[in-house]
Amino acid sequence: MFQMKIKAMANLMGISISGLRKYEQYGIISPRINKTTNQREYDGMDMGHLFNAKRYRQYNYTMDQTAHLLNETNLDDILLHHLDMGDTLNKEIQYAMRRKERLMEIINFIEEARFDIETFSIRRRPAMWLLPLIEDEKLIEGEAISDNRKKWISDIPSSCVTLVHSYLESNLNVKEFKYAISIYESDAQLWEQERIHQVEVFEEQDCVFTTYLHTSEYEFLDRIEKAVQFIDKNGLYISDKILTRGVLFTNGGKSLYREIWIPIKRKK
Repeated sequence: MFQMKIKAMANLMGISISGLRKYEQYGIISPRINKTTNQREYDGMDMGHLFNAKRYRQYNYTMDQTAHLLNETNLDDILLHHLDMGDTLNKEIQYAMRRKERLMEIINFIEEARFDIETFSIRRRPAMWLLPLIEDEKLIEGEAISDNRKKWISDIPSSCVTLVHSYLESNLNVKEFKYAISIYESDAQLWEQERIHQVEVFEEQDCVFTTYLHTSEYEFLDRIEKAVQFIDKNGLYISDKILTRGVLFTNGGKSLYREIWIPIKRKK
């Protein structure tokens, strides 16, 4: 029976010597100790176990799971493990596809900002969840809201710092707004996010959409004033709160490109 030394086995499998020893610690391989050289030696069974273990690891099984599968004799149990992992991988594919969609939205935003910034169009705003962020110039605390905020920021690709503006037709200079974090409702459902009572839902809605480079409050007020002109010209009116989302920082954070969603309805 052929024997391989630890360095040769590590080179063959493309892992480090310390990594090889980790497989040994989990009982996946069982090298024998050469009494003459006092070195580990590996046989064909060890090599086969390592090949299978490496394959399991590629499917995202943990070392514990890998060791269990390699020592399991019940085929029904092995099948259930693989079916569960198949479900997990399908979910990861959904996550990856959604992240790609969100990345394409940013790419499209940049393309528009390069050539068509400060233009207006009528678009369907996706349904969004908003979680309040700041109140009385302080970060809103509380276990539930903090846990949700952390998950939104760390896991959900549509999460974005958002300002909710109250619009008064009689006063275009109104500056009242609330800070929040927004996510798309479809992302909340995919990531199985709990809707706590602090979450405000903004339903899918027709909006006037525009982008602008925000360096001061003046740009926002200017965009709103021009948006009102566009809305009036098209026989529409502002029907609800205005959302602005910071999409892209440039220039070391000194410049911020924002999108504005202005809910509209047609005048009777």
